[in-house]
Amino acid sequence: MKPKGTSEYDDVMLEYIEDIIGTAVLKGPIETALSEADRLAGDKKVARLRIVETDKVKLDAERKEVQAWLKLTNEHVFCLLAQTLMQSYSKPLQSQ
Repeated sequence: MKPKGTSEYDDVMLEYIEDIIGTAVLKGPIETALSEADRLAGDKKVARLRIVETDKVKLDAERKEVQAWLKLTNEHVFCLLAQTLMQSYSKPLQSQ
């Protein structure tokens, strides 16, 4: 719940109640804990990024191998198509 003061220096009812209850004392430790949690979350992201990068490097060789195989397969199919087209065009010429 946000206080309804016009500026951050105005004391309003919510801040007055926080002083009475004592929750204002917990504000510092809570902010410290939140900043520590943010730092740890950032560390986890960095660790995960390193793991992903090593996996990417490992898979890069396999990716290149698959690309080479696909290229050879594509060339093979293209040659078969060219051979079939040449045979189909040469048959009518031979029959005439």
